[in-house]
Amino acid sequence: MESSSRDVSGRDCPRVGSLGEISQTVTQTGNEEAAGRASGEVSRFDDSPRERKELRAPYNFIGKGMTIAEMQLRAYETSDKHGFHDNVDVPTKLMLIVAEAAEALEEHRMNSVDTVLPSGKPVGIASELADIVIRVGDLAGILNIDLQTAVARKMAYNETRPFKHGKAY
Repeated sequence: MESSSRDVSGRDCPRVGSLGEISQTVTQTGNEEAAGRASGEVSRFDDSPRERKELRAPYNFIGKGMTIAEMQLRAYETSDKHGFHDNVDVPTKLMLIVAEAAEALEEHRMNSVDTVLPSGKPVGIASELADIVIRVGDLAGILNIDLQTAVARKMAYNETRPFKHGKAY
């Protein structure tokens, strides 16, 4: 059951539950599209990272589209599973996001073509932009930020701003 709250511009916006509720909903229904339907007035996740791991539903999301909350959960769990949460340093995590943006810039400068290497590794600007999104999702999970709600709220606010809101670019 969906609930709503007001965003910064006063409009109704759908609410999502905690990352654990979303994962549990996916697990119980076997349907990844059920994520985000959990109700609750949360702007941060209620559950601990360890609880999230136990609720994970294994899905192959390639070509299926996923919610921001599903991406965040998967990014967080993959990073944790591969040892990247052993010594969390938020400033380093933020700079790694910047490094991915620099790699995307370099791919753009080189007019590279998005492709997949024989090893299975995707390369090109699309892959670098994906790395940025994945790292942001992981960091949001570490900080217990409900990224899906944060993005919805920020986008709703941005829609109310004037053209370039006084900026040159």
